[in-house]
Amino acid sequence: LGEVCGSPFLVSGDSMIGASIDETDVLIYKRTEKVRNNSIVITRVNGNTFVKRIKYDLDAIYLVSENPRYNPIRITKEMDFKLLGEVCGSIRQINEGLQPR
Repeated sequence: LGEVCGSPFLVSGDSMIGASIDETDVLIYKRTEKVRNNSIVITRVNGNTFVKRIKYDLDAIYLVSENPRYNPIRITKEMDFKLLGEVCGSIRQINEGLQPR
């Protein structure tokens, strides 16, 4: 059986706005250590948690934002890198800030 998609993760920041992932969205992800190239993943690098697109190169792994303001992160052997999982959905609060009549 495959991994179940169901772990929640609250987004902070704007690095993935080009993929329609906004700050305060709740991502649903499946815990896995293997993902396909170009998947949107949740990772931990040197103690910091990131939501990025993963890109495999011949000799490197890159974590790429969907916002041109952020440079790709090249993963090196010296980094403490852990793949937490692959994003498979999101929940967005759409009525935030609306006042009742």
